[in-house]
Amino acid sequence: MTIAINLRIFNKLNELGVPTVELGGAVLETLHGLNHAAPTGLFFDQKTPSAVVAAVQWFEAEQHRITACRDNALRFAPERFRAEFTAFVERHRQAFQIQIHNPKGL
Repeated sequence: MTIAINLRIFNKLNELGVPTVELGGAVLETLHGLNHAAPTGLFFDQKTPSAVVAAVQWFEAEQHRITACRDNALRFAPERFRAEFTAFVERHRQAFQIQIHNPKGL
């Protein structure tokens, strides 16, 4: 778990499967809280040390949800993207080749 300091860092951490604790704002579009079916972290809404401490303590108490955060973030892992993109291109390449060699579906 980490506390990200800006959206760019947050997105990179999320891509790597690192659950984050975030101050609300721009991340609310991409961060799904611990109550979400596919959580990515936890956000808090006050810029105070006590708010950060409370958020981290709550986050750490929810270990099973932290695992869910990581599992969800792995959906965006570069390896998965490459594998799915390659499979997509291959499927469509084969269909395209069939059309070229048999344009009327004969």
